[in-house]
Amino acid sequence: MREVLFIDDDTRLISSFADAVRSAGFSTHILRAPDPALEYLRTSASADVIVWDMMLPPGAAFREVDTESGLSTGKHLFWKMRELRPESHYLLFTARGDVSFGEFDSPDKKSYVRFKTELSVRGLVEFIRGLFGEG
Repeated sequence: MREVLFIDDDTRLISSFADAVRSAGFSTHILRAPDPALEYLRTSASADVIVWDMMLPPGAAFREVDTESGLSTGKHLFWKMRELRPESHYLLFTARGDVSFGEFDSPDKKSYVRFKTELSVRGLVEFIRGLFGEG
């Protein structure tokens, strides 16, 4: 079974998306911060799709990095995740629309950007299914 890993500190919102993805036949896992997410990616054989947020607490992993008080933690997290899981699909799923995220929207490199305000629960499920030709 394919796994979708969610990394977002807004657990209540993400839980509804994760529930829908699980109902569509995927296993899901939700983590709330970069440190447990990086540890999970180092030790787990799963994570076919990684859905992460831009605004996250820096944690120990990014304590010495300018994350704009957590507003851009996801930018730094992406590159570390990519090192650990180059074969995974990546979806930046964010509410932050005040900057360009073009560097993360590269379908040829399995990396996409979608905004929480524009994508419904059903839309996310359809998007993820489409990554595997299941749409």
